[in-house]
Amino acid sequence: MSRKFLGYVIGVSLAACMSGAAMAQCAFNQPWDGIRASHASIVRSCGVPTPAPLVAADDFQCRAGGVLTQVRWWGTLATTAQVGRPYYIAIRRDNGNCQPAGVLWQACVVPQAVSAGVDCQGRRVFRFTAAVPAFAVAAGQKYWLQISEADDRSARPGVEDFRWSGRRPVRFCPAAQINAAGGIIQPLPDACDGARNDLSFLLKIV
Repeated sequence: MSRKFLGYVIGVSLAACMSGAAMAQCAFNQPWDGIRASHASIVRSCGVPTPAPLVAADDFQCRAGGVLTQVRWWGTLATTAQVGRPYYIAIRRDNGNCQPAGVLWQACVVPQAVSAGVDCQGRRVFRFTAAVPAFAVAAGQKYWLQISEADDRSARPGVEDFRWSGRRPVRFCPAAQINAAGGIIQPLPDACDGARNDLSFLLKIV
């Protein structure tokens, strides 16, 4: 085999591998749309992640499988003292009826936060970004993402300091909230106009 032809074969193989790697990535994007109201999502603690009183979740799925490495979300803070506090993140399975079910994976993270604007209620919105422990995402599988304030380590325990920002349009299943008894509230009405909201987040899956 000539050196020139060998170089061509190696080059084609490398390009194919790089193309395959790129196709395997799935950046699931649902950024905040710059206006929608936010929704309560709070657990007692990362160690005892029961709703206190409500947690919020929204569904996602990717055509290509991969590994979740980063989560970004948008939300409002009642006090800037909440910046630098921990959040409980969970991946839940789907119950087959377009609703969140049992927890498959969970993590406790302290995200970076930057100001992102003001919502329809005049509340200051922040964009949060956190690296997370690896979670294997199966191709085509429907999951639900939960992001909640960890109340025991929040700025004001017993008081709601964070709300997850809504967005539109609704993708796939409508976003939902779960109460302490396991009941599901779905869809989520926007406090400004009463229309249904999804939730604002971005997933980096490689």
